[in-house]
Amino acid sequence: MGQYQIGTVNVTNGSAIITGNGTLWLETISISDLFMIRDASVHYTVLTVDSNIQITLSANYVGATATYQSYQIIRNFTTNYSFPEIEFGDFNWPYIVTEALILVDTQIRTLADRIETKPVGTTTTTSTTSSTTTTTSTTSTTSSTTSSTSSTISTTSSTSSTISTTSTTTTTSPP
Repeated sequence: MGQYQIGTVNVTNGSAIITGNGTLWLETISISDLFMIRDASVHYTVLTVDSNIQITLSANYVGATATYQSYQIIRNFTTNYSFPEIEFGDFNWPYIVTEALILVDTQIRTLADRIETKPVGTTTTTSTTSSTTTTTSTTSTTSSTTSSTSSTISTTSSTSSTISTTSTTTTTSPP
């Protein structure tokens, strides 16, 4: 059995301390296990295991003060999301399954909110066009002097420009 159910408990409204009768909690219960009175619909997280006959919950008990109550402590959880596991003989399993489904539903909603969704039939096309133009011009000047010496002055200039264009087209067709 996955749940620990040996002995009974005494619970006090407004107190986080649970007292056990015939319990052996030090060897079997861990911090973060789930405690609940049998057939109740509220569970509590174990904050500390104080002794074999006392545990402290992370919140005050909200039910009626009572002694020698049947209880269960859920000890087995799934690896990734710590959902409570159900085993043969466990009590309150419909409640435990419902709680786990609520946790799964919350996780799925969180993941879905992170995903960007597009309407059905939407296509996005992106194209990029580049064009490069280079212009070169040369100017030469020749001059003569009376001493028959000639010189040539040459000037070269280059101009280069690049033009890039990006366009995005979105087309939506009916589903």
